[in-house]
Amino acid sequence: MMKWGIVSKLPHFYAEEEAVLKMDQYELVRTRHRVYGQNISELSRLTGHSRNTIKKAIRGEPWGYKERSHQPFPALGDYMVAIECATSAFAIVFDHL
Repeated sequence: MMKWGIVSKLPHFYAEEEAVLKMDQYELVRTRHRVYGQNISELSRLTGHSRNTIKKAIRGEPWGYKERSHQPFPALGDYMVAIECATSAFAIVFDHL
């Protein structure tokens, strides 16, 4: 019999809680939901992540960093023009071989 105020917790697989799912947690969430039929609340308690994060993992939405559309090269600066000319020249030479 369980008394009010006492909550039994599932053991967490990961001691530290992080904002982003790791790849192994992502696979765990998707497998347990798809194969074993665990619901979002159970998976949230199991991993320690929010229900919204679990929902995103189940839907297969990408997480983490986005790929940049333009990558700045501040260290190369003035040399970028020379590098682009050299690579295009090599491409022309090797296309004709």
